[in-house]
Amino acid sequence: MLYVPDGVPPVIKSTVARLDRTLPQPGEILVRQGGRVEPDDIVARGQKHNPPYMINLAQALALPPDQAARAVVAPIGQPVNAGAVLARRRGLLSRRVLSPVNGILYAVDPATGYAILQPEPQQITVTAGIRGIVMEIIDQQRVVIETPAAQIFGIASLGN
Repeated sequence: MLYVPDGVPPVIKSTVARLDRTLPQPGEILVRQGGRVEPDDIVARGQKHNPPYMINLAQALALPPDQAARAVVAPIGQPVNAGAVLARRRGLLSRRVLSPVNGILYAVDPATGYAILQPEPQQITVTAGIRGIVMEIIDQQRVVIETPAAQIFGIASLGN
């Protein structure tokens, strides 16, 4: 026999589900409130900013921190490509430091010998994921989609 607490049926056939589709930061919303969407429709587009890389040039080049800034060959404040030479130590035991990502070399701290490399922002698209109607657009960051659904109540258990 099926146990139904509080007389709530285990399946509610005609209900409405609301799904939030969210960007990590405000971006461009590509749909309008009241518009219909399909699961594969792109509803929002934006950028995700990754944290900066801290690269220990002094250690990588085996130089004192105050000399690491002089070994930098990439232009400060300009874009650099992944694999480009950031700094080079010349001489008998030459060494070089390559950029791990595309980004902008912001600064080199002469006190520590660290370089700060800000990666390029990552482009992000958000799809609707369901067929429905756009009910709300919030702060150029969130899209709320409503769709007809069935709600199933149950308990799942694994183990003892």
